[in-house]
Amino acid sequence: MGAGYHTFAPTSVAPGQVITVFVTGIGNVTQKYSAGSLPLPITLGGISASLSELGPIIAAPILAVFPFSACLNNIAPQPCGTITAVTLQIPFELLPNIPGIERPPLSRMVKKRIHK
Repeated sequence: MGAGYHTFAPTSVAPGQVITVFVTGIGNVTQKYSAGSLPLPITLGGISASLSELGPIIAAPILAVFPFSACLNNIAPQPCGTITAVTLQIPFELLPNIPGIERPPLSRMVKKRIHK
């Protein structure tokens, strides 16, 4: 997972944290889907996300899926388009990457797998 406008860089997240990832190429989401109640679903609007931190792949609870315009006031140096935003919760089952602890090294980034 990356953060920023142009290049991907590792992003620190914590178990339980709610984040929004912006993705392309997973289909054509044309409306907002929101989780209606607890427990949060692991599939919403046909989208699911799974995360792994050098361990088992864990399904992430999803709060919302919605189209997001990549254009600011329809003015952009590149062609405008719509991307899909997925608001999810980092699973509590992921082990945090804490420097200085004695265990096999964990990956530097949370790997994202968004499925359509």
